[in-house]
Amino acid sequence: MGCITVEPDPDGPVRTVAPLFWFRNNLYPAFRLAVGALALGHKLDLVVEPGPLLEFAGRKVPLVEQGRLLVRWYGPTYTTYRHYSVWKVFNWLFS
Repeated sequence: MGCITVEPDPDGPVRTVAPLFWFRNNLYPAFRLAVGALALGHKLDLVVEPGPLLEFAGRKVPLVEQGRLLVRWYGPTYTTYRHYSVWKVFNWLFS
């Protein structure tokens, strides 16, 4: 389905995330992209364009250095966004 690896910046916070991962000469989406595409009702068709841009689920997303997605956090830590266990996501997807 996708890779769940998250690599924080050297000083601790997560400001960018890798949208794609190579494994055995194949390119795989990050788990967050795979779930996002499914939640939006789209197939996970990924296209990387010059610019660089990542196109998925009918959207074009700009990539920053090293082909990473910039995470735009808004609001106070731990209170702005709901947190979901990966197991809750799996249960929702496969129930």
